[in-house]
Amino acid sequence: MASSMRGLSRSIVVLFFLGVRLLAADPVIPVTDSDRAVHIGGRCSYWKDTTGTAGLDHVLSLPPSAFEEASGEGDVSFGFERNPMWFRLLFEYKGGRPASFLLVLDYSLVDDVWLYLPQETGGWRVLGSDTYTGSHRPVFPVELRPGRNTMYLRIATEGTLRLPLHLYEEHTYRVLALRETAAKGLYLGAILLAAFINLFFFYVYKRESDGIASLFLSVFILFYGIFQSVQDGFVLFFMPKHIVPLFRLYVICGVLGLVALSFFMIFFFRREDESGFFRIFSPFWGAALLLIVLTFLTEPGFYVKAFALIGVVSFIPSLWIVLRAPSRKVFLGRELLYVYMLLIASVVIFGLRGLGFLPSNRLTLNIIPAGFLVFIVLLTLIQFKRLQTSIEEKYTMERNWKELYEASSTFVPREFLSFMHRGSIKDVRLGDQTETELTLMFSDIRNFTSIVESLTPAESFEFLNGYFECVGPIIRKHHGFIDKYIGDGVMAIFPHKADDALAAALEIQQALPALNRRYESRGWPSIRIGIGIHTGPCMVGTVGEDLRMDTTVISDVVNIAARLENLTKTFGTDILISEQVVMSLADPGALHLRFLGKVMVKGKSSAVSVFQVLTDREFLKEKELRAAYDSFEQGMFAFFKRDFATAISLFNRVLEVVPSDMPARVYLEQAMTLHASGVPEGWDGYLRITS
Repeated sequence: MASSMRGLSRSIVVLFFLGVRLLAADPVIPVTDSDRAVHIGGRCSYWKDTTGTAGLDHVLSLPPSAFEEASGEGDVSFGFERNPMWFRLLFEYKGGRPASFLLVLDYSLVDDVWLYLPQETGGWRVLGSDTYTGSHRPVFPVELRPGRNTMYLRIATEGTLRLPLHLYEEHTYRVLALRETAAKGLYLGAILLAAFINLFFFYVYKRESDGIASLFLSVFILFYGIFQSVQDGFVLFFMPKHIVPLFRLYVICGVLGLVALSFFMIFFFRREDESGFFRIFSPFWGAALLLIVLTFLTEPGFYVKAFALIGVVSFIPSLWIVLRAPSRKVFLGRELLYVYMLLIASVVIFGLRGLGFLPSNRLTLNIIPAGFLVFIVLLTLIQFKRLQTSIEEKYTMERNWKELYEASSTFVPREFLSFMHRGSIKDVRLGDQTETELTLMFSDIRNFTSIVESLTPAESFEFLNGYFECVGPIIRKHHGFIDKYIGDGVMAIFPHKADDALAAALEIQQALPALNRRYESRGWPSIRIGIGIHTGPCMVGTVGEDLRMDTTVISDVVNIAARLENLTKTFGTDILISEQVVMSLADPGALHLRFLGKVMVKGKSSAVSVFQVLTDREFLKEKELRAAYDSFEQGMFAFFKRDFATAISLFNRVLEVVPSDMPARVYLEQAMTLHASGVPEGWDGYLRITS
């Protein structure tokens, strides 16, 4: 009996420790339906595939003791690990019904990541790291069902293996990713700005060692920017992994950046009697060249480790130079020494983390970006201080800018320079003129006078400028430019082809609904605009007097384009173009054009052929509308032939189908007048608009 009790006790002890072992191997990650972000950290277990060939079936057949628990609440780092690693994740979801989340590996420098999810019908579903689009890191959509959810993550990489795993609600992740992308964009933008500033310094000092130093500093900054983009995964927005291996790009940019930095140090401190600086850096340059070659001949696991080592030792010769800076009375040498020591400390910490001697945490992961940014900013400021000491360059620059400003104030817009065949605004003289083929576009806001009556003066300016800010970029996008603002109207010039003007007009009309929504949200009236376009030969030149000049276009094209814009009010249309514009289009058949006849406008002795551009492409699809427009054309022909009774009948037929059709109404009114009062002497059959 006693023997049996002792055996039972031993069994209980064995089962207890076995249970503890199993629990240790499978830490549980609790998730509730209110969680928006869950940091997984080390709450998982892992198994190392030493063969590199194990599949999911083999992993599922392993005993529980084969998996080891990843320790700690923080992110897990395995250093350089060539063997694939399998991670078992056990989620305890406490919600009442299934919920969707995103499992995110916040680390981009990995080669292959696969997630295995159990299916309700049995079996497993496999997701690759590119399953979720729009992210530069491995993101997997997962569904957690109430209770226990087990999934497996397989990671294989030649570089350092980190496991910063998080579970996000999708909207939360999108917001965080957007903020992170914006922050990285600002950081890289600042880096790029510093590079261009130093390129400018090189342009000013290009014949001196300071200028060459700025050039190498700019090169260093550019390579560092790419290096940091690769490490953060930002580069994946522009270049997929399969184009260039990321680890190779990472190491090559890092090495070339350090080489450029060494040349910067040489030329920054260079004196004629200290050519020995080249000999000091020669061993490092040889090692750097060898490492670049090795990136094409060896595996990433080797050359990434070698780069971490070279990155640490590369600063030894630079440190020797910087330590001597204060004694040599180098300008800001002591300050440079302090920041260089900070940079060296940053690189050493980075290298030790890469070698696995330091953990991956907020400090070790961000020490390089912070340290290098301070380093770059301070060196750029030092170069700027040196630039300030050059009085001659400073005065020359101020004089050039002053001359440019004075010339610019007498000649706007600058696109007229090409018409005048002048290389600089300073060369333009009063009376300069040239003839060229232009397309002119006039636009005007309908009923603007009544609109501004409901607005304060300040609101009127804001209202009008909002419209101009909408129209201006569209005109420039289509290779035109604004010549004049005429009250609430715009006169734009398109020097290349008529298609540009028509494309701009169509896009402006398409942009109006969004602009009107902005206006209506502020309680302002919505707007409609009319656009007239004409093309032909124009005289372009300058008018005024010596102290105040202006550019102008003198041509009948200006008057006709303005009259066409005015006709849009009469016809109730959005865009009217002339026959000359239609003939100048590359493919008139691609547009929906409606011939409105020859129109005699005020101030013109000859009729203008007018075409309406239909902005709604669906407008002509209905059979009744097509028939109505056929009736309109027949009515115009009858009107021209003085058969006013037939014309009246046909125009009435159009208005029965489309009561709002203003061209038909205008023709109808004139046909009824002529039918009732008779045709005046000399009537030529054209429609007459007197207003």
